[in-house]
Amino acid sequence: MEEDLFEKILKELLNGKSLRELQEKYHFDRKRFKERIDREYPIGTHQREQVENQLRENKKNGSTIDIPESQLKDTIREVLNEEILMEEAASRCKVYIQTFKEKMNKSQNEDLRKLYIEYQKKRNPDYSFINFKALFVEMLENNYSQTEIAEKYGINARTVSRELEKLKGEEEYGTLYEMAKEFSDRKMKRKKFSSYENFLMKNLLEKYKDEGPVLIEESISKEEIKYRKAKKIVEQEKEMEGTAEEKVKALGISISTLRRAKVEVEQYENLKKDERNIE
Repeated sequence: MEEDLFEKILKELLNGKSLRELQEKYHFDRKRFKERIDREYPIGTHQREQVENQLRENKKNGSTIDIPESQLKDTIREVLNEEILMEEAASRCKVYIQTFKEKMNKSQNEDLRKLYIEYQKKRNPDYSFINFKALFVEMLENNYSQTEIAEKYGINARTVSRELEKLKGEEEYGTLYEMAKEFSDRKMKRKKFSSYENFLMKNLLEKYKDEGPVLIEESISKEEIKYRKAKKIVEQEKEMEGTAEEKVKALGISISTLRRAKVEVEQYENLKKDERNIE
């Protein structure tokens, strides 16, 4: 992509123009444009953060494109049943493939959601498309048993139980594990929580309000989600005044969690830097 054209597109993007509008105007290759951004603005820089914020805003605006519900449901069902390809589905609905994927991912129709999960299971049998931490938050917020949340997402109940046990050794999610475990036990025994216990649980769940959606967008890897969470902790800590002990107390985390977040940010950004150097 020509130097002047890249700068022109980037400037208009940061001024609020969508990639859709810019592509129609300049007829450029979106993939090459994003590769250029990776080279010019490494992850972790202020400029990269500006670009990513604008791209996220574009995605949000793109997701509001109106497609008749009946058409969307029929088209999604055909894709999930592997009757048509994603490219054809997006073309029918007159949206980009990524916009169509997001609409398919976020569908509130229960049957379509289960079909989507079956579709993903064939491609990702390790359930890497499920954010189980967010799933347990939803389970607690909506008073679901493990069996009920498993049925909602078309997951084997044993898988849900196994994923819950994985949280046991994670310091950051110890509270979530204990709550979900106690909640599940009481559900089985039909023993209710008191009003005060429900109040405490609701307040403790605030710690996990930024876990994101249960179904992970294909465009965002688990590693990137982990990096974003760690980056947020590191940035919040930088803006605070006081000792390290005072900062982690205000953040509701431990010293070791803060150290781990800093290591994760450094490792992820170095990895992306190495990938750019190889290219």
